[in-house]
Amino acid sequence: MKKADLSKLKVIPARKVNNPDKYSVPHDVMCLIWIALDEAGNTELSRLVASTMQAQGCDELDNADFQQVLSFWSEYLEDKLTSIRKETH
Repeated sequence: MKKADLSKLKVIPARKVNNPDKYSVPHDVMCLIWIALDEAGNTELSRLVASTMQAQGCDELDNADFQQVLSFWSEYLEDKLTSIRKETH
């Protein structure tokens, strides 16, 4: 089998893209994204999405069952309890 001669291959530089730093996504879409990530078992990404939503003022997760609501708020609540314990000791 012959080897390909790559010596004459030209490298084309990647085109410059201008992606936005941030996206504006409606609350209901973010809730659907978080629920899909949670149901898929993607804990790391679902936590990232949850903390982003919470930091931007999310008060409620739409169309979620009780277990999902607990999962959505678990890391937030753990962080709050840890900071309260640190303040009281």
